[in-house]
This record gives sequence, C-alpha cells and structure tokens, in this order.
Amino acid sequence: MISQVRTIVNLGALRRILWLSFGSLILLEGHILWKAHSPQATATVPSILCDVTRVVPMPYPDLAPYKVPTDWMYWIANMGHSLLIPCTITKESIVRSKETLSGFLSRVGIKTSTVHNVVKAIGKQHISLKAGQKLSYVLEYAGSYTLKSLSIPINFGEEIHVNRMGDGSYRLKKVSLPVVKTVRCVRGILRTHFSADAGRSGIPKEIIKNVLDAFGTSINFKRNLHPGDQFEVLFNHLSVKGSKESKSGNLLYASIVVGGTKIAVYRFPSKKGDCFYTADGENVQHGMFSLPIKGARKTSGFGNRIHPILGYSRRHKGIDFSAPRGTPVSASADGIIEKVTTGRGYGRCIALKHANGYSTFYAHLNRFNKGICPGVRVKRGEVIGFVGASGLVTGSHLHYEVRLFGKPINPASVKSFAVQKLSGKELKRFKELKRTVDATVQRVVL
Repeated sequence: MISQVRTIVNLGALRRILWLSFGSLILLEGHILWKAHSPQATATVPSILCDVTRVVPMPYPDLAPYKVPTDWMYWIANMGHSLLIPCTITKESIVRSKETLSGFLSRVGIKTSTVHNVVKAIGKQHISLKAGQKLSYVLEYAGSYTLKSLSIPINFGEEIHVNRMGDGSYRLKKVSLPVVKTVRCVRGILRTHFSADAGRSGIPKEIIKNVLDAFGTSINFKRNLHPGDQFEVLFNHLSVKGSKESKSGNLLYASIVVGGTKIAVYRFPSKKGDCFYTADGENVQHGMFSLPIKGARKTSGFGNRIHPILGYSRRHKGIDFSAPRGTPVSASADGIIEKVTTGRGYGRCIALKHANGYSTFYAHLNRFNKGICPGVRVKRGEVIGFVGASGLVTGSHLHYEVRLFGKPINPASVKSFAVQKLSGKELKRFKELKRTVDATVQRVVL
C-alpha cells in the first residue's frame, strides 16, 4: 500500500516537472519570437530562425510569468507543425542574351503560376529586356519563396513595378524616378586627335559626336587642328537620384581655338527647334548637309553609266552606297518629309524637303523608321529608314539624291546652302542666353 502511494506521488511529481519544463520551453520560444518581431528588434531576423518558426504579431509586451496568452494555445496545440518566419530577400540578377521576362523569372526560381500572373499583369505593356540589364526583385519566404515585387527599368528615370496584392494577384505601376540635372564644363588641349583628347579629358562619346556635328564643315578636325589648340565644352549631365544610373544630356556650348582664333557655337531653342548658332546668331547646322549613311562604301557616282540590270547607258541621278541590310539611314539636313512611297524601280523611298529649294531622296530601303510619314519634321542625323534591296537592284544599297528646285545635282558638290540668321526678339533672347552661358563657363571649375 505504501509503495503504491509512493509511486502515485512520484508520478505526480514527474508530471509536474514535465509540464513546468514544457511551459518554460514555450515561454522561452515566445520571448525569442517577440524579440525578433518587436519594434526594438533589428530589421534583419537571424537566419537560423528563418528555418524554425513564423513571426506572429505579439500584442503582449508585458508578458506575465507562467501566464500563456490565448493566441499561444493554438501554437501549443500545433507544436508538431513547422512554424516558419517570413523573410523578405531583395536580389538582383542580370538578364542573359535573348532572354524574355518569363524566361528570366523562371530561371531565378519563380513558380510557373506566379510567372503567368506577372505576365498577365503586365498585359500589353511592351517590355524589351537587354542583355546585361539588372532586374531587382523581392522574394518572401513563408514555407516557400514567393515573388513579392519586381522592378523593371524601361527608360532612363522610369521603371515598372509589379507588386503582389493581398489576394495573390499582381498589379503593375509605372514609376518616374527623380532625375538630377547638373552642368559640366571640360577644358582641354589638343595633343594628337580631338576625339581621343576629348575622351581622355572626360567628355562622353555622345557629346564628342555632338561637337563634331555642331561644327559641321566649318572646321576640318583632321587638317585645321594642331597640337596646342584648346577646346572647351559645356554640357548637361543627368543622374537618377539614389541610383548609379546616369547619362549625358544636351551639348550646350563648344569652342575651339584654331590658329589663335576662337570659334564657338551655342545651343539655342528657336521656333524651328534646338539648333546651334555662332556668336553672331547664325545657324551653323541648318545650312549644312551630312552623309545619310556612315561607314558605307560608295559604289556608283553621279552621271551617265551602264545600268547594271537594264544593260544600257542611263543617267544616274544620285550616288549609291553599299551597306548591309538594316543599316540606319539618316536625314542629311533638317527638313520635312514630303513623300513616303513604294515605287517600282526605286522600291521603298523617302523624299525630304529642305530650305532654299533643296530636297533629298533616299531609295531602295528595307523599311521606314517608326513615325515616318508625310508632313513630319525631322532633324539632320535623325534615322528615317534602313538600307534594303527593294525595287530594281542587284543587292542591298542606298540610292541618295540631292535636288535643287526639283533638278538632280551632284551630292558630292553640295556642302551647304544659305544659312539663316536670328533677328528681332529671337536674336535678343539668344544674346541673353549667350551671356548666361559665357558666365557659366567662366564660373565652372574643373
């Protein structure tokens, strides 16, 4: 009898010990969870907890000893289940060559159903990924990884954000990022070649190209410049706030000292668009022609020749440039698109009308650039089409004509036509802008 009572007492004591131990473990786990989720806790949760438990909001900061809240009863009843902490992880991955958005998401481990929902949210919004581009995305881990948000850069300073909603669907939002515009002035001395020396001085390639175009034929950069000549360039620099993304803006001013004489050009927004003017207010670009295609080989000149297909002598009204199919073709000068046709012999062709009776003609194109139609105003250097082999041809090339009052003339003999000069209120505005630019150039420190 005594042994039976002793056994019962021992079992009761053992049961109390086990319950106290179990309760202590529960309270210890709750304290750890509360610390991890409390406002005073750090933003990052210890990685070891990410595999063992799930944070639940704790409305009991003053947890009394040995008193278990009602919310915890569910935890005690389900101790056999794995409770996992939801962690958010921000990652960046680089887009591979010829990779689509769905392919990118699948490669980084996003579930097929989620990929389908993201693509569905984007809908008809055109997104073109480029090889080497970085995409930022946020994953949420609660038993498995789920895509929480995705950021896709579409233009400079513009992104598309795809965010996961409460019902599990995804919603698209276009975001404009703040762009900071600054002015940079670079001065340098010519030693070997302008483009190389300007690049070493810190001038971006796009700005160097703009300088060459701005001066046009007024300066021969190979013959007129000599070691020791000085150059000065003022341009805008654009950067996205809080990001490393940046690019060069517009060329505002450029000057080159040639043989002791300073030649300067200023960017000025006139009624006909942004153009470059000399210090006297003369338009240095409007009266100049440039080649419509770069790096191409001239295969046929202006004048009589034996037609390669027809086989008899026929006057060639322009010059031909051999180039691969798809090579960009740009407008030779500022003008208005007069005709866009698909004639038999010339194939797909474009006619531009310029000032003072001049016009240019571009034939045998593969296709027209987007937005090219009669009445549209284009600038010199703007891409209007692409080289092809349409019409009566033996291979892909560009047929280029220059006409004066409708009569074809030799394009090689045309360098410029009468320039336009500012007058009246526009000239007054230009002089005010010139004074501001000159003062800025003097004030900017390298």
